[in-house]
Amino acid sequence: MSSGSCSRFLAVLCCLLVLGAAPLLGQSARGTITGTVTDSSAAAVPGVEVTATNVGTGDETKTLTTDVGLYRIPYVVPGKYKVTVSMAGFRTSVQENVNVQVAQTVTVDFVLQVGGVADEITVSTEAPLLEKSTSEIGTAATELEVHTWPILVGDGTRQLQDFVFRSMPGTQGSTWEGSINGGQSFAHEILIDGISIGRMDINGGSNNEFTPTVDAVSEFKLQTGATSAQYGNSQTGLTNFALKGGSNEFHGTAFWFHQNEALNANSWGNNAAGEDKRPFRLHNFGASVGGPIIRDKTHFFFSYEGNRNTNYNLGGFVDSLPIPAFNTGDFSRLLDPNFTKDARSGTAVGQDALGRPVIFGQVYDPASSRQLGDGSWIRDPFPGNVIPTNRLSQLTQNILQFALPPPFLDQLRNNTPRVSGCCPVLNIDNYSTKIDHVVNEQHKLSGAFVYNDRYRLRYGGSTFQLPDPQIPGSPLAGDKTQTTPGWIMRISEDWSVTPTTLNHFAFGYNRFRNANQSNSFLDGRNWAELLGMPNVGGASFPEMSFSALDPALLGPNRRYGHQGTGNEPNGSTIISDDFSLIRGSHSLRFGGEHRRYYMNVQSVDTPGLYNFHNENTAL
Repeated sequence: MSSGSCSRFLAVLCCLLVLGAAPLLGQSARGTITGTVTDSSAAAVPGVEVTATNVGTGDETKTLTTDVGLYRIPYVVPGKYKVTVSMAGFRTSVQENVNVQVAQTVTVDFVLQVGGVADEITVSTEAPLLEKSTSEIGTAATELEVHTWPILVGDGTRQLQDFVFRSMPGTQGSTWEGSINGGQSFAHEILIDGISIGRMDINGGSNNEFTPTVDAVSEFKLQTGATSAQYGNSQTGLTNFALKGGSNEFHGTAFWFHQNEALNANSWGNNAAGEDKRPFRLHNFGASVGGPIIRDKTHFFFSYEGNRNTNYNLGGFVDSLPIPAFNTGDFSRLLDPNFTKDARSGTAVGQDALGRPVIFGQVYDPASSRQLGDGSWIRDPFPGNVIPTNRLSQLTQNILQFALPPPFLDQLRNNTPRVSGCCPVLNIDNYSTKIDHVVNEQHKLSGAFVYNDRYRLRYGGSTFQLPDPQIPGSPLAGDKTQTTPGWIMRISEDWSVTPTTLNHFAFGYNRFRNANQSNSFLDGRNWAELLGMPNVGGASFPEMSFSALDPALLGPNRRYGHQGTGNEPNGSTIISDDFSLIRGSHSLRFGGEHRRYYMNVQSVDTPGLYNFHNENTAL
């Protein structure tokens, strides 16, 4: 085993001095509510108490206006708020329906009217969402949009980023290798509750296999330009997801989506291969529940999503299997143009040094190689294009014990269909939970945990894949199992030091494991010993690759076996702290972040990859 560890320290100190009433940006997945409070003569009113109340949880955050009438409430959890301002000698003013989205700064200004505090002026229309306090460029999606936009992908699983690359401006590609603002693949950063997913293997630019449940996401924002210094790790943009918390009311959901071959017409690929309906079953199911543990104080939200998908429908005839005669050394049909679909087969394409015709598709005996007096080399063809069985090595005979099934079509190339898609079996279990707790008016805690367990049977590269689920996995086939469990943990604490001095601390832990295991590795036998291959590792079946000067001579598939077996656990630990205060018309903010990345590469001792060329039996 070899291991690698990478630790990076990123410290960002930002002192932003803003003249006038321009506040700072919100922190990561949190938002900010800001504005000014004046009287009817447009004079600033200092010392006014401003309270932002989360409509769903009843959680309150309070601050005071400065001597220039400016207030700012940072680190606001996305959601709907009611903002109340009150001061002796003035009527209480209330702005309802203040919607705070991910990483958004919402400006709500108030003009106080002389009167008693008991007198109340309420504005129930929605506050405008225009971010006039910042120059950031981005596109936000509300909870309703996140859960109603098209996000189903081909394998039946719901991917959080799918709607980003389907519906958002400035994006292209897919959930795996998509790009933002014309940047490179994997160049953007993904934040879950304000902390990067921190994958070292792909720079964190995809959560295709590493994600919370869709129902666990409350809101989302694609940030593409003029972002603040805290987002300096992203090259071209970032996708920012806020996890959903509970409220003072219990709510739950459940769903089940199902497809079955019994409900479908037969596929085109199956019909082309003369096959009846094959297993095609997609099950996507889940449930969620959220509510209060202690009303107005502690809330929870939990969701689960599962997938059980099977797809053995056939695609095109792109694989090439050897006919049974080839496994016994009989290559006579290479001389038959009806079999090879090549008019040159069986015809003379030249002469050797002795004047004998050179036949296209002829197999020559390498043991007969000899040099003539004029310096030229010749070989003798095998009679009938058949290699005698006594010429087959013991190693070859041992390998042929695991011969693949015969092809579907009686032709040399493209004689067997491949299963459509990469992965005929995909099983996923995804759990997400979040708990929010108000300690007191000064301290608030939040924690989230996500576990994603993903298993699939997949095919590797140009290696042959078995199209029949009833055939046991052959060591010569290229299919393998892949397990990719992932863990995401978030903990944060908000501390109101004073009404105008606040601190946000966050801790994130990410771990992702990518384990690939070939059929032969899972078999557990010592393949080197079984096949008679001394002095090599025996954890898996040897991988064999075939090539030829003329593609028409390749015949069967170019590669057999799959030795890609190993495990790559990687992840990160991230700690950040953000401190902000407001004094008069000046806003000050600074903070730091520490990231520790790691990656441990675990491999097994395999027999290796062996390359063969038709020159070994050519003239």
